[in-house]
Amino acid sequence: MFTPKNFYEEWDRFISAWYQDIHALDPLMDKNNSLSIDHLPEPFYGDMEDNCSIVIINLNPGTGLCDQCWLRKNVLGLFVNDVLKSGTYSAYAKAFPLIPGPGKIKARGPEPSINWWKSRNAWMERILSHAKSDSSKKPFAIELVPLHSKSFKVANTVEYVKSMPAALNIFDAIGYAIEHSDAKMGLAIGRPIYDVLTNESFKDWAYHDVPMTDKEKTPLDVKRHYQVIENSTKTHRILCTWSEGSNKAPSKDFEPEEGKLIEKYF
Repeated sequence: MFTPKNFYEEWDRFISAWYQDIHALDPLMDKNNSLSIDHLPEPFYGDMEDNCSIVIINLNPGTGLCDQCWLRKNVLGLFVNDVLKSGTYSAYAKAFPLIPGPGKIKARGPEPSINWWKSRNAWMERILSHAKSDSSKKPFAIELVPLHSKSFKVANTVEYVKSMPAALNIFDAIGYAIEHSDAKMGLAIGRPIYDVLTNESFKDWAYHDVPMTDKEKTPLDVKRHYQVIENSTKTHRILCTWSEGSNKAPSKDFEPEEGKLIEKYF
């Protein structure tokens, strides 16, 4: 039976061991050894139990955003030090420091990561306004591929997720977090994430193409796609969105259509 406590503790064990020996992450490597054990993993952010507004599923943080995530030659980056000072990764991640807090609490972490989350957080806040949920809480974010990589091939994600240790069951974590979120819904940006989710636990429910604004059109990118998917027990739904060749969050131009989707399917 899945419990957040076991999920957090297993990740804390892996990451605490990594500080002593980076090869502690070897069991989480892909078969092509394209993932990095030199970078501290980012398996999740936020609190899936008590303080969750909505759930967002990501693919992989890459390495371009984590210059301060290295552990090599006894040099610790800012992010690595922050986690170490927190005692455990789960204690560090619970407050979702990459997203600003209430009042004047600023985001803290590698600047590229903060900037990456800024647009996604703005989108999530718009979604929450339509879901009539408390946006003063922070989301719970979970990575399908927690380790960083420059060369991991998206096509291998399905196989990789299935190979994860049972205690790190990503799909159980997603379902639990959605159930305990205020919005009772998940979000995903990118066709590869949709492919992974529908290969495993979720099935198509509703599909919409939304014409893009003139300023957003490119020769390869003429529509933004929205797909609502539902798990096999019909208890959780996720709104997936993507546009060809892009991993960006939807702009505010799509808010009216998104509001209609949320009202109809969530």
